[in-house]
Amino acid sequence: MARPPQGLALVDRFEGSEEEKKRLKAVLSLLSEKTCAEDACRELGIERARFYEIVKEALGGALSALKPRPPGRPPKPPPSAEQEKIRALEARIEDLELDLRAAEVREELALAFPWYAERRAAREKKRAAKTRHR
Repeated sequence: MARPPQGLALVDRFEGSEEEKKRLKAVLSLLSEKTCAEDACRELGIERARFYEIVKEALGGALSALKPRPPGRPPKPPPSAEQEKIRALEARIEDLELDLRAAEVREELALAFPWYAERRAAREKKRAAKTRHR
């Protein structure tokens, strides 16, 4: 079984002032031929010319809101120069923190295994001597 139509009660679900909702209901009532322009003007307390301006604005807004758009999410705007700089600095901070942690681990290993650090230093000394002689 289909849901019964809610008609003008749907307007109350949207955000907006009571005056805006009242105007939208008057426009929809006119378009659905449930009321005439004179009754709507009387209810809103405005002149007929102003009411038709409201109708024109409402239909123009509805039409522009219903323009076809490409499917999916709209593309993100390219990051600004400031955002790029922030991103680069954050990446640099991550690299430096990783280097710092690696140095801390090497220091802990050197303290825990002093013989390994000495052997490594001797190997590096030999390697440096070989490259100087070449």
